[in-house]
Amino acid sequence: MRLGLSVFAVVFFLLINARPSAACTASTTSPSVTVCFPTASQVVSSPVNINAKTTDSRAVTSVGIYVDNVLVQTVTGNFVNVSVPVAAGAHVLKLLAHDSAGTFSSSVNITVKGTCTDTVDPSAIICAPANNATVTSPVNLIATTKDSKSVTALYVYLDNVAVLKTSGSQVNANITVGSGTHNLRIQAWDATGAILKAGVNVTVGSSGPPPPPPPPPVSLTGMLTYHNDNGRSGQNKNETILTPANVNVTHFGKKFTRSVAGTVYAQPLYVAGVTIPNKGKFNVVYVVTEHDSVYAFDADGAVSAPLWTRSFIDTAVGITPGQGSDLGNYDIGTEIGITSTPVIDSSTGTIYLVAETKENGTYVQRLHALDITTGAERAGSPVKIQATVNGSGTGGDGAGHISFQPMYENQRAGLLLANGNVYIAWASHGDIGPYHGWVMAYSASTLQQVAVYNVTRNGSRGGIWQGGAGISADGSGILYLSTGNGTTDFSVNFGDAYLKLDANLNLLDYFIPYNQDALKSGDLDVGSSGALVLPTQSNTTHPFILIGGSKNGTVYVLNRDSLGHFHSGSDSQIIQSFPNLLGRNNQEDEFFGIGAYWNSNVYFVGSFDHLKQFKMANGLMSGTPAAVSPEALSSTRSAEPVVSANGATNGVVWVIATDTLSSSNPAVLHAYNASNVGTELYNSNQAGTRDQPGLVVKFTSPTVANGKVYVCTKNRLDVYGLF
Repeated sequence: MRLGLSVFAVVFFLLINARPSAACTASTTSPSVTVCFPTASQVVSSPVNINAKTTDSRAVTSVGIYVDNVLVQTVTGNFVNVSVPVAAGAHVLKLLAHDSAGTFSSSVNITVKGTCTDTVDPSAIICAPANNATVTSPVNLIATTKDSKSVTALYVYLDNVAVLKTSGSQVNANITVGSGTHNLRIQAWDATGAILKAGVNVTVGSSGPPPPPPPPPVSLTGMLTYHNDNGRSGQNKNETILTPANVNVTHFGKKFTRSVAGTVYAQPLYVAGVTIPNKGKFNVVYVVTEHDSVYAFDADGAVSAPLWTRSFIDTAVGITPGQGSDLGNYDIGTEIGITSTPVIDSSTGTIYLVAETKENGTYVQRLHALDITTGAERAGSPVKIQATVNGSGTGGDGAGHISFQPMYENQRAGLLLANGNVYIAWASHGDIGPYHGWVMAYSASTLQQVAVYNVTRNGSRGGIWQGGAGISADGSGILYLSTGNGTTDFSVNFGDAYLKLDANLNLLDYFIPYNQDALKSGDLDVGSSGALVLPTQSNTTHPFILIGGSKNGTVYVLNRDSLGHFHSGSDSQIIQSFPNLLGRNNQEDEFFGIGAYWNSNVYFVGSFDHLKQFKMANGLMSGTPAAVSPEALSSTRSAEPVVSANGATNGVVWVIATDTLSSSNPAVLHAYNASNVGTELYNSNQAGTRDQPGLVVKFTSPTVANGKVYVCTKNRLDVYGLF
């Protein structure tokens, strides 16, 4: 739907898709010309989309389009589908058709107000007032929608507060607006649940010189992405408050708790010094939930209420989170909303996230771009995620095309911001399909889709989930990821593989273990692990290292310059391979997620395993742990460590673990000396119930920033710090 273009635009959409509208039925009287859009007395925007058709027993040679009896365009044939610039004001639109015997015509009166551009369908467009206009109150708001389906509800929002609701597809209303600068927004739903939006900013007051331009953006600092950086190292080397000396049960513990609606799987993100309108400047922690909710909290706890919240649910119009019951799978839970870790752009103050909703029975996934100061959608946001590739794989249309299916695709891996794009990956919910591993790239500035890659377009499966770890990138913007069990042919289909992609998602290189068939048949895929991109190693034969694992506990050390492809009988072509290094004796479910790196150390936790510390030297990882935590961090799923440090000193390894995945058990926060993880500094059970976090969820990492540790669990955020 598009606000401000006319209903003509609707016919334009219908005609080009060969679906004639009932409103565009030509008269049975011959000869005749019928103007389908615009309708009589319609308020429209310029350029005016005009749709018409003729009924005549003789061939129509041309149709002239007249505005106020002035010929502005001539169309050959008996169909009209054009856009014509028309000045603001009241006009008479006439179409004059010519056949071999003469002419015949039809006319409608229209009013043009505002100038809008219509390029995407469906859409919503505001014709008046113009964006950034200075107006008086009440503000005359004129808008219309363009969609092939009927509009079920249309709201007008003033500064994100609904002030008007209509069931029609058009608005022509006076909105009372106080002095100052405000945002007017239209949001409409069609019969399929598609959400269509448009907005303008207006200033109410006397005319005068334009306001000064906003100050240039300030580069924000904080923990802005999964595991702190695009290499997914997990290290924060700017932590000056927490040290091995003061992280202990006497001086350190839980400071406060914040409840949220919905389970939290995503790692919390942190931004320092955010100015929240009308509230002040705060360090802010951002939390997203499966209840399709986003929260911005005061990271230091002085303000207990959220600084702002956003929900993408509207039960009044049939919009809810996805439901595990629809899939018969509860790997995520009863609700499926926002699962993966978002990413924040430090230069624009925008948080990007993917939300899944069920809208009147139809599943939809959207990429949202929100202002981190208010939660408001950025221009062009949200974007419905859709994609089709050529392929003969499962779930295709039978004609050589594979389309993205939002109900089956699980957006589990954390988002990546690189190369000016937001990169998003998908897998499945418990191997329920049909599904494929998808990667998509969207421009961070325009939210336009710029590239799509399907891992198994001529096969099946191959999901990208990585235990929640985000797609990785090196300093030049090259992407790295792992795929799950799926079709493998070393040509088009790449199940059970580590992949290297360029910025436009072209495949550059890959590694597939020699025992891929056994991994696939035993459900021991490498896709359980993310790709840990190490900082450049100095004075080595292999300066560019990637380390990953698999569900059977094997750890692979790969050369990013040459991943190794496939070698029958062994993995001798790669730098190193360590079978059964993690977990519990080569059983299923040995390793999930990703390790962490700091100061030439790599840290891993396997399932029912200890935290293990391995040394890196000359581009090689020691296969023997340099240190092991005193106790096993018992869990049916691995823990995903992070490291806080002040440069190369005062390193602390942080891990969220649990005794079991029972929903009735609390998580446990552990802290270890990063120079020797054989020394445990603290755990949240040491003080009885004083420091216990919320109930456990799998594949979660804490965030450490500015002297505090942020732990997300089931329905809450727990914050730890010094007493």
